[in-house]
Amino acid sequence: MRFRTFLQNIIRSLVEHRILLALGLGAASGIVLNTLYPINEANSLLRLIAYQRPPVFHGLVWSYGLFLYPRGRRKLERADCLVVSEK
Repeated sequence: MRFRTFLQNIIRSLVEHRILLALGLGAASGIVLNTLYPINEANSLLRLIAYQRPPVFHGLVWSYGLFLYPRGRRKLERADCLVVSEK
């Protein structure tokens, strides 16, 4: 019985702080993914885009970084849904 109440208290604390926990885990996963899969600026296609159209290249790099973080991706998906539903 004591272990059950201990477990309930831990779960209750996690549920109460779920937003902070989600932000922390999202940031941690984004950092890990950015470390494991950085954007390859040596790619010839990306170098061509950077040479011919620097704003497009910077937009690609920015969006790649944004989509590594789950919270940012969800917010952008919601914004796209709102724009589509208005038309």
